[in-house]
Amino acid sequence: MKRTTLLIITLFLTANFLFAQNKFTNGFNTGYKKGYCQDQGVGCIDPIPPIAPIPKVGESSDSYTDGYNRGFQMGLSARKSNNSSNSSTTTNRTRYKTAKPKFVDFASGGYSNTDITNLKIKAITTISKRATENISNGNYDSAIGDANSLLKIQPNFALAYQIKSVAYYHKDRIIDAYNMSVKCDRIMGKKSEWREDMFNELTEYYKNMMSSNQYSNVIYTSESIWTPNNLTNYFHGLGYYFKGDYKKAKKYLKKVKDFEPAEQYLESIKNKNYYKNPYSGQKQETKPLNKSGNSKPNVDLQAIYKLLQNGKYKEGIALIDKSIGNEGNELLYGLRGTANYLSRNYSEAISDITKSAKTNKEILPDFLFYRAMAKSEVGDFYGAISDYDLLITKGDPKGQNYDLATVYNNKAYSYVGLKQFEKAIPFVTKALELDKGKWYIWDTRAEIYYNTGEYGKAINDATKAIKIQENANTLYIKGLSHIKLNEKELGCKDLSRAGELGKSEAYTEIKRYCN
Repeated sequence: MKRTTLLIITLFLTANFLFAQNKFTNGFNTGYKKGYCQDQGVGCIDPIPPIAPIPKVGESSDSYTDGYNRGFQMGLSARKSNNSSNSSTTTNRTRYKTAKPKFVDFASGGYSNTDITNLKIKAITTISKRATENISNGNYDSAIGDANSLLKIQPNFALAYQIKSVAYYHKDRIIDAYNMSVKCDRIMGKKSEWREDMFNELTEYYKNMMSSNQYSNVIYTSESIWTPNNLTNYFHGLGYYFKGDYKKAKKYLKKVKDFEPAEQYLESIKNKNYYKNPYSGQKQETKPLNKSGNSKPNVDLQAIYKLLQNGKYKEGIALIDKSIGNEGNELLYGLRGTANYLSRNYSEAISDITKSAKTNKEILPDFLFYRAMAKSEVGDFYGAISDYDLLITKGDPKGQNYDLATVYNNKAYSYVGLKQFEKAIPFVTKALELDKGKWYIWDTRAEIYYNTGEYGKAINDATKAIKIQENANTLYIKGLSHIKLNEKELGCKDLSRAGELGKSEAYTEIKRYCN
């Protein structure tokens, strides 16, 4: 573990400093109270001071005395003004009175600015302390939630991004950890040791991907960095270089400043000499390129992409089989796994995609999504749930072939496959929070509600799904739900339409309930 706890404690103290009042303000607050109660005896109740004014010329924000003197005069003036305006007062002595009830509009500023500032300080102090404890106890998701709460109270709060960076680091989300560390330092206006640590971690992350020829992952990582720099541009260029896209490789390698290896790769492209991956442990050497500027494996790769994009999966698999022994075969396994899934060869898809990386965490998100769906098709629902959990942990909101709402929906439907309907509800509801425009998410929840006996809710969700897109399964569920509620005519009409759209089971139910 790197300096996690120490850094959080340090920034926790920094947070208090950022919101602490300066000496002038402290002096002003005390002086105002003293001035207001001057010569009023022990019965005078201290008033709430107004917001401290900006120090005048000749006054200092670091001077308690300057603040006290200004506050004393303003407090004395305020009390005299108050007394002169109160004609019913028979004595200058301030006495206790029961306050008249009044409506306080918290949303529109019922609190004074001073009160709001104090409430902010209290909330930030409490939440920061809780985040520190969550980090120490390994509750990293809770710490991230705390950081998000801090940002709602105080946007662009450096400590919140620091907390998120530390939490993401411990969750092995190096890209997010690095991004958050940079964001924190930019707000603070200085470069921290933690950011340097994250820079080194990101460097190792790149090297590990390069060592296993995960060039697509290298490119994806580089495109996910918020603030590109020499490091990210260099590896971004290498990712394209070793995928054979030399035009894009040049684009990023040219952005690298004062780094000789980048110049060497640019020179190799110019001279049409191909370097082997220096991180793979192989001896560095060059070999000529063909006239198109690509080596043979990369020409095959482009052909494979074209076949798969045109739905020619069998031909794509045949071409992959010929190229699978070439450098970069991890990507080819993933592509073959995708093609096998789309060809409904689910067991082969699972096997191939598993071979596309050394560990499950390193599998490209789109490949992982296809493996999860393949597992569902063969009845391995627990395995599918594990893959969906990995995608959720990665936090990638969208891949080329999936989005996070679909991931949550599919996880819920895996629980449907296990007949664990109550477990499915939170995940399909989360999917709807992310995207209410996908018919199949409403369809999933409709099916869950039907199986839990909540037929009215099932009809409501099915109706929403059908408004987006008419679907046989949705009509089937809706029809059965109507029948369960003794709405035979409505149910039978829905079942009839479901049969028309290809749901053969609908005719079995029609014979049972509608004749």
